[in-house]
Amino acid sequence: MKLTIELMINALQINYMKYLHLSNFNISKVLIFIAFCLFNIFGSQSMEPIVAQDSKEYYKEAETAFESGNYDNSIIYANKAKNLLGRTNPKIESLLMQAYYKNGDIVKAKIAYETFLKVTPPQKQSSELFESYKKTGALIDSAFNELERKYQQQKIDRQKEVENVAIGNEKKQRQKDNDKQEVVKTKKENLERRLFLKAKKSIDPVVLKAYKDNFPNSYFSEKTQDLIDILDVKDDLPLAENREASFRGGSANFNKWLSHYIIYPLKARQMGVEGTVHVSFTVLKDGNISAIEISEGASYFKEEVIRVMNMSPKWIPAKKNDEFVEERKTIAIDFKFG
Repeated sequence: MKLTIELMINALQINYMKYLHLSNFNISKVLIFIAFCLFNIFGSQSMEPIVAQDSKEYYKEAETAFESGNYDNSIIYANKAKNLLGRTNPKIESLLMQAYYKNGDIVKAKIAYETFLKVTPPQKQSSELFESYKKTGALIDSAFNELERKYQQQKIDRQKEVENVAIGNEKKQRQKDNDKQEVVKTKKENLERRLFLKAKKSIDPVVLKAYKDNFPNSYFSEKTQDLIDILDVKDDLPLAENREASFRGGSANFNKWLSHYIIYPLKARQMGVEGTVHVSFTVLKDGNISAIEISEGASYFKEEVIRVMNMSPKWIPAKKNDEFVEERKTIAIDFKFG
């Protein structure tokens, strides 16, 4: 203070000498100048206790608000006190940590508590008041640790959720790929089925062999080979002078052929009807059959027997005196479940 006054006096002396040399020297102006300098010096120093007083008042307001349970205002006033001071102290930080804790803001309470520990002088850290604040600090630490645990658990849960979404998306993509493959597979099987039925309907071993060669891994490959074996049986009595008309490979081979072509009538299946149909037909000299007639049997099966017999491959024609002749034949076709 003394140094400041001396500097002021020197400044006044210098300015006074300047004014002496001015032609328009005026004593009133000198007095105004002196008053202005004094105000700047003493006025600036006198503001310090005013600011200090304001910060104390804010702190008291903060304490009053805290005691009344108004923790929001307590925090506002305590921060105003800190801002006016331009620094903090143990009283402000202890009040802030308690107000933040009561208000449920654990993170800011933790920051205030850590700041409180740093700004409290070592000689005051053994006091009962400091120990009581440490107990509050322990509660804050516990709450903060729980908050951190929940945060970490949330991170784990979010990570799991992200992983589950990724797994779900991967499953969906695999399902899409499988669906596409299934569609392709179904289309391929449908094409193979159509071509197989066409080859089957031809009743020609050559056509069936061509199908099998083109689709060696087809679902119908085994059936195709079975039909080839049935239809490709050679005439085992080429030199016989007399013989009856017969299916190549005999009645057993004929029954195999029937099993591939005959369809159990839906209505008969639904009603649980079984039966035997006796069919008569003529084997011509060239092995074809004609004049197909049902001589006996349930009406449910008649149409199916006529349909299948019209598809029959050539039979081995009858011979008499080493010449091919027509022969009328009658056979029984059974319709049974299983």
